[in-house]
Amino acid sequence: MPERPTDPRVGAMAPPRRPDPEPLETDDVRAVTVGTVAWGVLLVVLLVSYQRLDDDGRGSWVWIAAAGFGLGLLGVHHVRRRRAALSRAVPPGDAPPASSGEGVDPSGSTSPGR
Repeated sequence: MPERPTDPRVGAMAPPRRPDPEPLETDDVRAVTVGTVAWGVLLVVLLVSYQRLDDDGRGSWVWIAAAGFGLGLLGVHHVRRRRAALSRAVPPGDAPPASSGEGVDPSGSTSPGR
């Protein structure tokens, strides 16, 4: 009978891990603002048809859209403050190279590396 290895990891080693890709630079303020506007438009549409929704037992949809819009407004405020804090923390002359994936670019976009 062949002898089994005592360590279960022997022979089942994982291949070497590939390096992580560089983080994408994003405009967080724009992304959150677009989402907030979408919730706001949905809220207006639902308010216009509230009576029909309420008759069908779906009146809570208005409150869901209102919550999405309200939380979106808080999110816009938060990402604007974050962008301002990042631009104060990294003076333009001391910005790290773009390949590092961190910092703020001149358009105000922030990368997820910070």
